Amino acid sequence: MSASETPIQRFTLIIYLRTADLELTIYNGYGEIVADMTQRTGYDSTTIQYLQRLEDSITKDGESLIVWKVSVKLSRGLYQIDGQLGGRIEQAQIRLNQNTDIFAPQPKVYSAVPLAEAVTSKDYYAQAASDLSKSAVTQEDKAPNLLVFIRTIKEGQEFLIDIHLRILEANGNIVFDSKTHSTSQDVEKGWFGISLLLEPRGYVLELNEPRQQRRAIPIWVTKNFQTQVFGLHTNGKVSYESIRLLMAEISCGFNPGDPYLAASEITTTSLVAGCRNLTGHAMKEALSGKFENPILGLFAAHNLLRRNELDMGLIMEVIRNLRWMLNDSPDVVALTLMAQTKSKGRLDNDLINRLNEGAFNICLSFPPTLQASYLGIIEADSLNSFVVEEKSLLETIGIGLCTDSPFVTWDLNLTDKPEQSIEWVKKEVVLSLFSSTSQYEKSASAIGEMSKTMGITRNLLKSAIFDVIEKAGQVANEGESPLEFMSQNIKKVDTVEQKFVSTIEPNLSADEAYQAITKKFLSGK
Repeated sequence: MSASETPIQRFTLIIYLRTADLELTIYNGYGEIVADMTQRTGYDSTTIQYLQRLEDSITKDGESLIVWKVSVKLSRGLYQIDGQLGGRIEQAQIRLNQNTDIFAPQPKVYSAVPLAEAVTSKDYYAQAASDLSKSAVTQEDKAPNLLVFIRTIKEGQEFLIDIHLRILEANGNIVFDSKTHSTSQDVEKGWFGISLLLEPRGYVLELNEPRQQRRAIPIWVTKNFQTQVFGLHTNGKVSYESIRLLMAEISCGFNPGDPYLAASEITTTSLVAGCRNLTGHAMKEALSGKFENPILGLFAAHNLLRRNELDMGLIMEVIRNLRWMLNDSPDVVALTLMAQTKSKGRLDNDLINRLNEGAFNICLSFPPTLQASYLGIIEADSLNSFVVEEKSLLETIGIGLCTDSPFVTWDLNLTDKPEQSIEWVKKEVVLSLFSSTSQYEKSASAIGEMSKTMGITRNLLKSAIFDVIEKAGQVANEGESPLEFMSQNIKKVDTVEQKFVSTIEPNLSADEAYQAITKKFLSGK
């Protein structure tokens, strides 16, 4: 056999994974993928052994780990291994010139939840949260309760966590106020929390910080479960990007070693990162874990609805189970609406009613927990204006909705002053009148498309536009769309005339700008 015919020598690379949810991609020295062990392909390459769980644990850094492994056959050379988990990537480079065993690069978990293995966790936080979660538990009637736990990353990092916390019913009645009710706090360790019994329904959690932002979070409590809110306090304020919501069986409370908590963090970060597919293992964990933590089921359902090919049978089964556990939760209704929208109407009304056991409430008034649910409701409302109750809490939070969390939060400073806060909506409409006038000629679709883009309800958008029209002394015909009125009462303008719009004083309010525009371009109809 000549030298040119000598077979290429291959070495076995064994990669140990601390979690089966980790997705691996291996690149050669030229940046080409030589092994793809992700949801896109599965572990089915001829060079890759299937993912296997080891019977015996392995010790790393003095800690005994239960791990998984894959085996890859590669030729001699330089390689880069990417480990992806929940939208985050960690990399490692190796030189392969012999059979090699390595631990896969795995992104570190940073979470407000004091998970057993999270970088940001400490034993004293985990124990404090666990003890506090059980302080209001009543085994007799399984009454639902709420845990709120805000902490620093480590003790001694900050002093007093100065938060004014209130819990309100949907109608505004206060059921808890930290200024008049007792709270739990450890200044030295750096944590603040409450645990209390509540009736099963929706509540608003308000967090007011001196000289900082004021935020509200919708929470849903249901029988047999404890709703848990965790957050990190860094740089003297609550980090809303860190906020995490969980649910747990009341008898269990918060358990930092619960394996489903890690799955919850992975599904949360996956949803934030916009991932369309969880790994098969992570999805299995989320679907099975929803019975202990229904939030996992919500995340799994949203992930299923993001896929290019919808498995409506599986989606409907998940929604049925969530409906059984969470009853009239707006998140469950949102998932049903999204299934209807995504299936392009293939779910008829009878099927929807059967899916929800005849208790489907199409007119929503209380906000959902997840940002993805809120956007799903807004999309459904953009097509059907009866989805959101007029002037309800769900409608009014649109002008103050924040986007730095996977969960719905809104700025109380904005929603407390609706007349001032709606200005950005009115200005968006006025300034876009001449950029693409033709889009407003089909009034129904234009209103819906614009409300969806803005992330507000159709009714809120229409009210804002009518307000602009009325303050200009104009009256739309009964039943006429406000955008249709604008397009018909402002003549088409050419390029030269459009320059006038750009010269309007930018400090003018939307009302003043519209009045100046209509004075110049009124069609005379």
